[in-house]
Amino acid sequence: MGVLLNYDLKDQHTPVKNAMKEKGYQDYFEFYKTVDGVEGKKRIKLPNTTLYHGSKTAASARDELMAVAKTKNSLVEFILATSFDPDVTPWASLNL
Repeated sequence: MGVLLNYDLKDQHTPVKNAMKEKGYQDYFEFYKTVDGVEGKKRIKLPNTTLYHGSKTAASARDELMAVAKTKNSLVEFILATSFDPDVTPWASLNL
């Protein structure tokens, strides 16, 4: 199971996000969807301050973001991390 990580920073958004991407976080996730009996992979692009990682826990994602933000001298204002598997977890999206 992976994690969706939503956060807000006072500043240094781009350097923090880029550093998190270097650690394997993505600004999208992919899932499999069957339409008319044909299975295909779809990609969902996430909002600017939301990242996905396919194998982290919520606590480790939170801790990793806090550590990265500290190295970039950025103040973390908000974090919400939750377990997420796009093929298992019930979810809805507006950008399909």
